[in-house]
Amino acid sequence: MTLPLLYRVTERLGYRVARLRGSLLAARVRVAGGRCGSHLWVGRGVVLKYPLHCGITLGDRVRIGEHCVLDVPAGAKLSVGSDVTLAIGVVLAASRDIAIGAQTLIGEYASVRDADHGIAAGTPIRRQPLVSQPVTVGADVWLGRGVCVLKGVTIGDDAVVDANTVVTKRLPPRHSQRGGTRAGAPPVVLA
Repeated sequence: MTLPLLYRVTERLGYRVARLRGSLLAARVRVAGGRCGSHLWVGRGVVLKYPLHCGITLGDRVRIGEHCVLDVPAGAKLSVGSDVTLAIGVVLAASRDIAIGAQTLIGEYASVRDADHGIAAGTPIRRQPLVSQPVTVGADVWLGRGVCVLKGVTIGDDAVVDANTVVTKRLPPRHSQRGGTRAGAPPVVLA
């Protein structure tokens, strides 16, 4: 067998194994009472921090890349629309509610979190309750590598958030008067 042919065979096998992992995860989500569409693709090393439950919804053709973390305890909700891609190492941490619209791309090592630790004086941070607010990421959004979306944020449809940006406030749709590609901490319009 020639090297290019061996590479193609190995690549094809890896794709089929990822689809098999997706079928197994989809079945587990459904058994737990959640909803899962067809053609789920799951990379190696995906971590489910808590047991699956009815608050998890995954759309059709969702791709969960290698080493992603789904941190969704019982009572929290995670909704991922159809045709969403989570690249390698993405963290989705929902203490309350995270909704991600269809056709959204989330770059490697990005993080979407709907809670922060309390920071009241006189009590160690690790003993303080989480402060949580829902997060909504619109449809056809691109979150670049290393983006961090924090509690209470709504990102409008078609938004583009550049690499390593920390999003702490609402971002309008890209095609609105105040929209555009965003970068920085806090994000500012680039174009």
